[in-house]
Amino acid sequence: MIRSSQSRSRLRSARARRRLAAFGSGLLLLVACASQPGEPRLRTHYDDKRVGRDAAVEFVRRMGLLGDAELDAYLTRVGKSLLLALPERRFDYSFEAIDVAEPNAFALPGGYVYLTRGLLALLNDEDELACILGHEIIHVERRHAARRQSLAERENPLMRSWNRAAQRASFSREMEREADLLGQRLCASAGYDPQGMASLLGSLEKIERLRFGFTRGPGFFDTHPGSRERRIENASRAGKLSWTRRPDRGDPVIAFLARIQGIAVGQRPESGVVVGDRFLHPGLDFQISFPAGWRASSTGGVAGAVSPETGAVVFLIAEPDEGEAEEARETAARWFEELDREDLRVEAEPAPRLR
Repeated sequence: MIRSSQSRSRLRSARARRRLAAFGSGLLLLVACASQPGEPRLRTHYDDKRVGRDAAVEFVRRMGLLGDAELDAYLTRVGKSLLLALPERRFDYSFEAIDVAEPNAFALPGGYVYLTRGLLALLNDEDELACILGHEIIHVERRHAARRQSLAERENPLMRSWNRAAQRASFSREMEREADLLGQRLCASAGYDPQGMASLLGSLEKIERLRFGFTRGPGFFDTHPGSRERRIENASRAGKLSWTRRPDRGDPVIAFLARIQGIAVGQRPESGVVVGDRFLHPGLDFQISFPAGWRASSTGGVAGAVSPETGAVVFLIAEPDEGEAEEARETAARWFEELDREDLRVEAEPAPRLR
């Protein structure tokens, strides 16, 4: 249990003592990532390949692959159809589904593209799938991760924080528009309906409106800024693009639905579930209660919450490998000592079994 004058969160578990080390080291990792003093530099596309390969290993470990070989093969087939339409390709690509309920898509440097099962369940046909894959491919090919890094390096540390945030947001919107524009052109060249991007954005807008005022996890619009104007712009542009559907692909709705039949929708108990301000894991027999109002979410390897007022983050990660456990325990012990000096108290408290 961690208590402070501003917030209270309770960690209940029969195994809490064994997991506190990972919890503490995870929070320290978060602090380190905020400044990123040793972040690898993406100077060339060779750096993208190297850094992306290492990042993909950690990403998969944290997020968890869905593990559906047939679905991954289908994503790869659609992705390769788009890659063949690229005028020039710098990277080798992989396309995989991850076991995350929230609708989202990720593109790591070097060509590692991931779609969540939540996003796949939201798509209506193969055209929408092609548009989102094309969008992510453009992020990779245009080296948007390197451009974001370059912007951060050029920032004046004396600039007001709100000004820096506005500059970053503007830069991000510029890259999203570029990915939309070139992604739609890529889809049209590959024989997919570029209108799929607009219809996908429309579905995502409806999801956000349904969830307005309710706790939600990180979704597509958190990493891909969206707006009604952006959807309209995509729809208008799609109407001006010339494209021809390949007859061998069949009906785009039937082709897509046949591949995602049986995909899980929503949270799965075996991965833990978020209920209100609590994370529950029946299989491991523990739960975490976050402060009221915090936005809780979870993936296969991480559970945590974000304060809507301050942006503070608390999360729990899976216990490290045995060789790292002792170092993690020592790191967590030092972190807890710092908490004690800040008038915070840390306790481990067993809880009744979950029913």
